[in-house]
Amino acid sequence: MKKTAYYALKLALIYFFFASLWILFSDQLVNVLSDNLEMYAWAQSFKGHLFVVITSVLLWGLARKNNRDLERASDIDTVTGLHSPSVFIRRADTLLRRANAQSCYMLFVVDIDNYTSVTNKLGFDRTNQLLMGVAH
Repeated sequence: MKKTAYYALKLALIYFFFASLWILFSDQLVNVLSDNLEMYAWAQSFKGHLFVVITSVLLWGLARKNNRDLERASDIDTVTGLHSPSVFIRRADTLLRRANAQSCYMLFVVDIDNYTSVTNKLGFDRTNQLLMGVAH
């Protein structure tokens, strides 16, 4: 199952569980607390509005967490296990924004010449092993 489908299913199941518990227990609480019909109607309305607010906050929090998890998953290169270029760019941008006149940074770039020909000769699996070795 794809990650996005998994997260959507997880979100729906958590919502279903919470909503089911809310329906079961909030009706019992309203019945116990309200003696007259007017108070009962007010309590039911309040309970409905409170449910919408709580589930909206719950769904927002779960969606935010899932989006953060998906972003983190794309921050790691699947072959080398190193951070992706987008993480490097975000980190470099942060460092450069905080830099002052005395700050000094150095960047080393490792370039594998004729990488395409290496891939053609070794194949993808062995080239991935080569990249993992260089990364480590």
